[in-house]
Amino acid sequence: MKYMILGKDDLKGTHGSDSSKDADINKYWELGWETVGSRIDFISFYNQGFWDQDNMTAVAIEDRMFLYTKMCKNVISYTDFKKLNVPKEDIIFDIPANHMKCRFTTKAFLKPGTSDYYRKEEDRELIFNEFDLDQTISPEKEFVTMCIRRRDWCANRNSSIPFFQRLVDSIKDHHPIYVAGKGNEEFCEQNGINFIEKLKDYVSLIKNKKCLSLVTQSTGLALLALTCAETDVHLIDHSKCSDLYGNHAISGGKCIQFLKGEIYPYFDLSEDTYNTIVSKVLKTNK
Repeated sequence: MKYMILGKDDLKGTHGSDSSKDADINKYWELGWETVGSRIDFISFYNQGFWDQDNMTAVAIEDRMFLYTKMCKNVISYTDFKKLNVPKEDIIFDIPANHMKCRFTTKAFLKPGTSDYYRKEEDRELIFNEFDLDQTISPEKEFVTMCIRRRDWCANRNSSIPFFQRLVDSIKDHHPIYVAGKGNEEFCEQNGINFIEKLKDYVSLIKNKKCLSLVTQSTGLALLALTCAETDVHLIDHSKCSDLYGNHAISGGKCIQFLKGEIYPYFDLSEDTYNTIVSKVLKTNK
């Protein structure tokens, strides 16, 4: 059996202790890098017929195995992989350890002369839809999804909690709200809204026809939505760390925007931004 390592979590990390000195992506593979990195590179490899279902195994972080289990016969968690003591010669590729050699970090990610991912037509359907979403949550009513970032690393990119509190106060009496992002459990409990515990539930929500909108900060969760959301994405980027109009995959560039809804970017936390988001969300009927 041969193995391809698509993600690692040697560093589990806890909310509030993820400073930049600990940000070693060979020990903890960030969701953003996986979303537009190892998953897309894997799909390219798989879709060109290089994946041997009987003799190859995909290795992923346990919470992200659903990103591959619909495609692959053999998928194991990185935790279980480490117990196997697999010899180096049986590892096809270790993406976190060698990510700078991967296509998504190079200009080769783009089709020459365009802003398109180089296999846009061939891989679009797998990138957009190939998720194992069995046993996920499915709300009965139309709802709104939010991603609220609270991290020590690059704290200037964090969501403004007072700003999101205002959004929640304006929306929750009209539609149920589901919130993703570590550290938001207490916020959700205090506001009587729903905390999303599992990543696969988050993906199922932003692909659900009853999801009116996703309101998010610039995060790995936002990148994931840009590749696969069925709904509109209201992306609040007051730190201006995204590249929505450019070609950088890891910054949300055009080449990874496979979503079916619209992208509404906001580059400040002004009253106008608040009013626009609330107005668009509350007037959306699908």
